[in-house]
Amino acid sequence: MKTISHYALIAFAASMTAIVACGGGEEPKFHTPSPATPSVQPTVTPTPSAPAGAQPPAAAGDQNAAAKPAEGAAGVSDEVLAKGATVYKEYCQTCHQAGGEGTAGVFPPLANSDFLKDKAKSLDAILNGLQGEITVNGQKYNNVMVKLPSNYDNEAASAVINYAVQRFGGGAWTTTADEVAKTRK
Repeated sequence: MKTISHYALIAFAASMTAIVACGGGEEPKFHTPSPATPSVQPTVTPTPSAPAGAQPPAAAGDQNAAAKPAEGAAGVSDEVLAKGATVYKEYCQTCHQAGGEGTAGVFPPLANSDFLKDKAKSLDAILNGLQGEITVNGQKYNNVMVKLPSNYDNEAASAVINYAVQRFGGGAWTTTADEVAKTRK
């Protein structure tokens, strides 16, 4: 009888392992984004224009919000913003969230961020990474931000930076691929 109990236990453990390995268990709660081959083609479908001055309401938890480029960004084309939205969704959204709100105490917000208004600090952090304590909107964060990987070329990097600044930083500034190339280490 003891032998049968051991076999039953082994069979049960093997079946549970198979269920979890085949997707029957919970999905991981986090991951480190590192796409092998970034796809920076716009995934935004154009929508009809709204009447002048009309603005759609933005939902903070809207998971598709990152795919919608900011409207009317000075000096930045809709094509660049769409490309930036795609890169943001692929690489940045995991930590900074779709609405740019970040994760309290862990990943700082981009939305209405005093840090994002500082062009030099923002470019350096995004392109070269950041480690150590920073203060954003009066709250301290002490974590590591990895740099935007080099598999995102300077055009894609400038697109995602322009997207973030236009969407979350009030359009305080813009950047170019040449500026990105000079800032990257």
